Amino acid sequence: SRLTPNTLDNNNDNDIINNIITDTTGDGIYIAGSSSTGNYIANNTIYQASQYGIYVTGSDYNEITQNNITDSGNRGIYLYNYADYNNVTANYLYSTDHRAID
Repeated sequence: SRLTPNTLDNNNDNDIINNIITDTTGDGIYIAGSSSTGNYIANNTIYQASQYGIYVTGSDYNEITQNNITDSGNRGIYLYNYADYNNVTANYLYSTDHRAID
């Protein structure tokens, strides 16, 4: 299991907006499951997530925009395992340990 305070697991049409997320023991924001669609993730500041700033797995049709992600322990934004048709635009990614977006 992932230790992430901001988890959407098979939830749709949620907004995660204008949050400051710091020093997590996992991902800053975690979106999972084929039913997690239509979520809007915008204008968040994510600092020092120990894994991924934003991790999307198996979820489609989400919008990820204008987030500020710095010092994540792995990737800034990670789309994995059939995470298709997601709109990722205008995010600021700085000082990630691996790739910024994968």
